[in-house]
Amino acid sequence: MSVRTSRGSATEGMPKHRLRFDIQGSQEVRPLTREKALDSAAIQSVLDQLGAELSSCQESAARLASELQEREVLFNGLMTNLDRAFWLADPEGRTLVYANPSAIGIWGPEVVGKGQDPAGRLDWLHEDERTRVIEAWRSDPGSFDQEFRIVHPSGRVQWLRERCFHIVRGDDAPLFLAGLAEDLTVEHAASEALERTLAQLEIQATQDPLTGVLNRRGLELGLRIELGRARRQGEPLLALILDLDDFKTINESHGHAAGDVVLARVGAVLRRSLRPTDLVGRIGGDEFLALLPATRIAEGGGLAERLRHEVAAQQLNWTDERIGTTVSIGLVEVAAATRSLDEVLRSLQDTLSSSKRSGKDRVSSGQAAPAPSVTGTDAVAVSDGESMVMSRLGVAEQQIVSLETGQVIALEFMISGGDGSWIRPQDRDAKSLDHDLLVHMEIDLLRRALLRSTSLPRTLDLHVNLHPESLVTLEHSRVPDMLHASRRQQRLCVEISEQQLVGDPGYLLPALAKLRAEGVILALDDVGFGARSLEALVVLEPQVIKVTRRLVGDFGQRRDDRRFLRRLVRLARSLEARVIAEGVEREEETEFLLESGVRFAQGPLWGSPQPLLEPSRS
Repeated sequence: MSVRTSRGSATEGMPKHRLRFDIQGSQEVRPLTREKALDSAAIQSVLDQLGAELSSCQESAARLASELQEREVLFNGLMTNLDRAFWLADPEGRTLVYANPSAIGIWGPEVVGKGQDPAGRLDWLHEDERTRVIEAWRSDPGSFDQEFRIVHPSGRVQWLRERCFHIVRGDDAPLFLAGLAEDLTVEHAASEALERTLAQLEIQATQDPLTGVLNRRGLELGLRIELGRARRQGEPLLALILDLDDFKTINESHGHAAGDVVLARVGAVLRRSLRPTDLVGRIGGDEFLALLPATRIAEGGGLAERLRHEVAAQQLNWTDERIGTTVSIGLVEVAAATRSLDEVLRSLQDTLSSSKRSGKDRVSSGQAAPAPSVTGTDAVAVSDGESMVMSRLGVAEQQIVSLETGQVIALEFMISGGDGSWIRPQDRDAKSLDHDLLVHMEIDLLRRALLRSTSLPRTLDLHVNLHPESLVTLEHSRVPDMLHASRRQQRLCVEISEQQLVGDPGYLLPALAKLRAEGVILALDDVGFGARSLEALVVLEPQVIKVTRRLVGDFGQRRDDRRFLRRLVRLARSLEARVIAEGVEREEETEFLLESGVRFAQGPLWGSPQPLLEPSRS
């Protein structure tokens, strides 16, 4: 190898040389240019300088390697002993480059191993947390800060709080996306245990130990909450007071132990029969109070009648004797300006006293309308000499048609007022609550529908609109015998409104079983109006489902309504039930219904309810 130099420009009076290397395969040194060759001393000086620089670089590299190794040991030691999960990914959060043992202990190497997508750890999210947490991650991984649950493949649930941030260089350019997750499972378990303990203490402070219902303090707390909710939402709040009839006689004749058992059984009836949103408590020796949120007076009246029947059906075997009791019930709507429980109780006293004065074992309402007058010649005998006054009430009928053929396939019968207007079942309570006429009215409605059937084609179905509470009473009345003895050739369908079902609809099953034994089918009316529709459909298994006008008008204005209608039609098919739309007013609505799978309807488009055409009574 030959080395040559060429003289360059002088800097500060000193000559500057450029080294040139010529590999020729011989040891001969020849000039590459005409410049004077460097002497051996100059070459050696350059080489010595290069060697010193190289030695310094090697020492620096060794020192840096040692420091890096120390920092790596320190980092691994910290990450290994860190009680939180830690991971690193590229700045965009797409590929993991590191996960500490705590992170691997939570998710496993197959989820947070090197090269994996950090989003994979979200696959274990609890279903209740999934939407919220995934939206937060997608929005900005660098500012992700969420508390959530994950469900391990083994089924174990773990609470985590995870915070993500960017690790940046000196110029603020991101180097990594980091995640730090803390296990909060123990804290949540302790918090839940504390809440359960506090709840138990609260129950002990607000619960009547004998009956299991609220005590007076519990009712006062509940009243404040429900009054506030009723004011904000503009919904009614009903109060219902129950007083055991002649309870003093039970204590005197059989002892206080027997009386305690009777009270406990009444408390059990109330807890079983009321909705989860209702509140019930014991306010005195033999008095109970129930608060019914978002309940109209008609619905509350139906519930009161059912409670009255269920309490009367309770029989206690006590030292070879059977002890029974009845209740008198008062019902009022709580005024929005009410401030205390005492005000509610004072407002109930008049209605409760009315039930007592009327012979006990009755329901009285503070908003009941007067009973129909007894004048007129249209009184109808019902059972054992009782009479149902119909001088101001009549019966109307309305057609149900096939949307595909336009033919009438059924007639619906309903009670109407003196002006021909239809009185819906939920409004009948207010007209008959104080006079116990509801059942008699509906027995008469059924009787008239059966009379009308003698002049109708056998292919028509007969729909009779009844109140659910009437079915409980009809089970023990002459109605099954009347149906058995009737000469009807048509199929009879009993309609009940979903709006009027309070609590578990299963209490209607015994009555429905007796009616179905006589060939009667069930229609659930106003489906889609309340939140209990699905439960009622599953429990009662109606053969006919009638959808409310809200799902029909303006072609189901809301997307949710249209979707619900289509799903309801599919559910009806699985139940082998017929769907009938109510309140149809325009031809355009029939096209929408047919597209949605509804084949039958009724409403003003085919005529309003008309007075019943009864056969001659000669």
